[in-house]
Amino acid sequence: MPRIEAATVREHHDLRRQRLLEAARASLLDPSLRSVGFEHIGPRAGIRRNSVYLYFPSETHLYIALAEQEVAELAKALEDVVASNEGDAAFSAIVDLVLCPEPRVEFELLRRLATRTTAQRADLAVSRSQELYTELARPLAALYEAQGAQPAGHLARLAVGILEAAASEQASVQHLEELKAITARALAALASAAR
Repeated sequence: MPRIEAATVREHHDLRRQRLLEAARASLLDPSLRSVGFEHIGPRAGIRRNSVYLYFPSETHLYIALAEQEVAELAKALEDVVASNEGDAAFSAIVDLVLCPEPRVEFELLRRLATRTTAQRADLAVSRSQELYTELARPLAALYEAQGAQPAGHLARLAVGILEAAASEQASVQHLEELKAITARALAALASAAR
């Protein structure tokens, strides 16, 4: 019988599931990997590839679980920024949060989910990615609403798209001046939508 790594079997499964999610996140950030599949994630987590299926029936399910975790954390951070800042200061804090030096995986995950049209459970991946984009837009909608900008929900979805594009562009920059330019453009686009 295999040895469990926690006080209870449930805790053992939760621990291994979280290790797989952390391995998936690390794999997404690894530039040497062209694709992120169970063949990379299992060994990185110290779990045999065939055992990964005990926790996630497909790679789509793994991406969804990781996206749900990462997007929830970013959405909460965005809510906190909106609650503690006003006007242009809020937009600046949002851009700083999303375009921080620490690599982010939320938008990469959402892109992968939205484009899994040939994957197992493509319907689930695409619909869940849309729900998660909406979750990210909610704090921004509250900010646009507070500033009287309408339609706040649509502006917020556009703002999320701008942040996603800026984060993608940021990943390829090599110089600080380029990063500053991306940050300034993103900030100007978000703030101008409120006017």
